[in-house]
Formats: sequence, structure tokens, C-alpha cells
Amino acid sequence: MTSSGGSAYGTGESMAVSGLIATNLVLSDSKAYITNSDITTTEAGDVILDAKNTSAIDAKIVSTTKSGDKAIGVTLAFNTIGWEAQNILFRTIDALLGTDIGDEDPAQTKAYIEDTTLHISGDVSVTADNSAQLNATISNAADSQASALYGAGGTAASAMLASNMVSTDAKSYIDYQTTGTVTVTGAIDISAKDQAGIYSNTKIVSSSVTTNDGGVSILNETIGDIQSANFLSEDGSQKLVYGDKVRLSDDYAGGGKKGSVYKFLGNEETMDLSNTDYTNLDYWQIVKGSNIIPEGYNISDSDSTAVGGIVVRNDVRADVESYVDYATVSSASLNITSSENATIKATADSVVSSSGGSAYGSGTSLAVNGIIATNLILSKSNTYITNSDITTTTGDLTLDAQNTSMLYALKT
Repeated sequence: MTSSGGSAYGTGESMAVSGLIATNLVLSDSKAYITNSDITTTEAGDVILDAKNTSAIDAKIVSTTKSGDKAIGVTLAFNTIGWEAQNILFRTIDALLGTDIGDEDPAQTKAYIEDTTLHISGDVSVTADNSAQLNATISNAADSQASALYGAGGTAASAMLASNMVSTDAKSYIDYQTTGTVTVTGAIDISAKDQAGIYSNTKIVSSSVTTNDGGVSILNETIGDIQSANFLSEDGSQKLVYGDKVRLSDDYAGGGKKGSVYKFLGNEETMDLSNTDYTNLDYWQIVKGSNIIPEGYNISDSDSTAVGGIVVRNDVRADVESYVDYATVSSASLNITSSENATIKATADSVVSSSGGSAYGSGTSLAVNGIIATNLILSKSNTYITNSDITTTTGDLTLDAQNTSMLYALKT
């Protein structure tokens, strides 16, 4: 959003106000199961149950607000996997206070055999793999550039509230209400894996620049416009020789003083004039006549205020479990594993700058910045055998539970 107005004398008003609310929600489950059955295979026949959940949110939210006086931008972003929908007010309270007004409804992945007699001549594999991932890139920029002969003032405010929450549940098991029979000639593998993750990148920029230079910048630009030049910055790729002059356009942003003329100091060379850094003193020198009057001095009070703030919450809750319960098992080997690798990688970047005041020490230039970031991982990994009788004929009985959850957070 852009607003341009005001006057050369600091009167009038130009205001740009933008607000953005984004909500992304995923509820999911994946199940592979056998219940209340009697399964027999012959000729080395296997039984394979494999459940996978790859739910994902990839959200990019960008908001920019520009004004010649007051620029205000506010962004609210709520991204959830495994949480029930709720209204904006309760989402905001949860994000600000770290509460759980909303109801958890985990993204489930389950592979299981329940109350089923097994006579299997091959192998049995029961696996659950959950990799729900949330990637959020959110930016909000407010830019105020107030410029006049005298009397102008500028204000920029940028605020962001972001909440990213993931809840997952991965389970694999063989279970009976009363003791059941599992007879397998080959190996039994029961495994569950969870890789819930949040990858969050939040950034705000609040910039206020107020200039009341009495028309010096306009005068210098006019002088630059009448300076002779061989090329213009918008001429693109050109072959240059020592002494050639290039005039920069009034909106040139590649490095160098807009509207000024620069002399080439190198040998014969082809350069892209529209993508060159003219502040590189090895190649360029500003022509004195195009910057004859010193700039950067405000002749009247040039009040400038910039305010920025981020509140961000990243929350991962993950549970992974593998087990055998109330079973009489005979197999070549039995391997039960659970692996949890919940991850948060979060960056919160807030930049606030203000430029104002005057050459006489009056006027106000104020920059205020704040970040509140909360990152939480609650995770567990369990593997167990209960109320069972286990016999392995040729191989091992293995139980393995791992939790390698990781949190990486950077605030700048």
C-alpha cells in the first residue's frame, strides 16, 4: 500500500495504513490397520502395514506500506497443523500469552494390528511415519519518507503477531484386549517415526526519514540535469572508455547519488549501466558540478518516529510410540523401534530506523523496537512390551527408543 501527498511547506497529510490477517489450518490423519481378524499366509507370504502422513503448510505473507508522512502496517498470521479452528480473538490471546484455549487435534499416523490372530509364513512389518512440516515466511515493512522545504514530519509503525503450531502423533503396535497369538516364521518389525517441524522466518522493517532541506536536494538535482553526459544509467550495457560520463536517473537504486553525473575511471570496458554500483571508487568519480551544494542538513524541526515490534510463537508437540501388548509372540526376530525428531528453526528479525532532527539541534528523532519470541517443543518417544510372552527362534529381540528433537532460534 502506498500513499503520496502533503506539500512543499510541510502542510497537508499523507497516510497509509494496512492490515493483513492470514489463517492456514490443516487437520489430517493416516491409518493402516487390521482388526478383529484371523490372518494366515503361505509360501513365505508377508504382511505389510505402512501408514504415512506428509501434511504440510508452506506460507509466505508479505506486506509493505509506504507513505510520505505516516505509514502503519500490521500483520497477524496463524498457521496450525493438528489444532482445531478457533476465532481470531482466541488465537491472538494464545499467541500473546502462550495459552492453549484452542483444542489440540493431532495429525495422526497409525499402523496397527488389533485383536487379530496371525499365522504368517513370511515377515510382518507394521510401520508409521509422520512428517508434518510447517514453513512460514512472514514480513511486514512500513516506510515513511517525508520531504519538504520545511515543516515536514514523518511516522512509521510496523507490528507483527505470528503463531505457528504443530501437533502430531505417530503409533505402531500389535495389541489385544485378551492375550492373542502371533506366529511368524520370519521377522517382525514394528516401528514409528515422527519428524514434526516448524521452520519460521519473521521480519519487520520500520523506517522513518524526514527531510526539510530548504530545496537544496532539488537544486542539486537540477544542476545535475544540465551537466553533460555520454550515457544515461538506463542505457543498459555499453562500452566505456576513460572519462566517459554517466547520468543516474532520479530513481536509480543500484548505488550512487540519484540524478548525479559520474565519470568512468577504468580502461576500455563493457558495463551494464543499469546495474552498476557507482560508489565503487576504483571505477567511478562523482562530477563535482552535480553535487555543488552540500546536502543532509535540515533547516527546520524534522520530527521522525519509527516504531516496530514482533510477537512470535512457535510450538511443536509430538508423540511417537511403538509397542506389543497382551500377545504371545513366536518369530525369528522381533524389532520394536520409535524415533522422534521434532524440530524448530526460527529467525526473528526486526529493524527500526529513524532519521530526522535539524542542523540546529532541534526536532526529534526516535526509534523504538521490541521482540518477544516463544519457542516450545514437547516431545516423547516410547517403546515397550507389556503383558506378553515373546519367543525368538533365530534372531534378536530389540527395543529402541530415540528422541533427537532440536530447537534453533535466532533473534536479531
